[in-house]
Amino acid sequence: MANNTIGRLTTNFPRTGNEHTVEITESSGLKNSDVQILDNPGVLVAIIVFTDGSNDATAIVYDNPDAASGKVLGKVVVKGADLMGGELKMNALARTGLFLDITGVGAEALIRFID
Repeated sequence: MANNTIGRLTTNFPRTGNEHTVEITESSGLKNSDVQILDNPGVLVAIIVFTDGSNDATAIVYDNPDAASGKVLGKVVVKGADLMGGELKMNALARTGLFLDITGVGAEALIRFID
């Protein structure tokens, strides 16, 4: 079995067979402006975006703890009338941290991640 450590994360593969796992994630809470989500390595699990009902919303999450630049880990665009949309089970490795860039009048996003 291989053990790999990235920051505080450890992965063990392959699994031996009959284990049951539960994915425990952290939540950013609702965010309506550009903001740091995580300042160390982790895993982006989900991006959920909410609109105000009429304006489109876009959320982009970067592998960067400090700015909306660098490697894009995930992007979700939601039409205003759709009210909500997202991507789940992304499991994208962030080597340095997570930063959310959100645009759209009345837009909010919820980021799920593993620290």
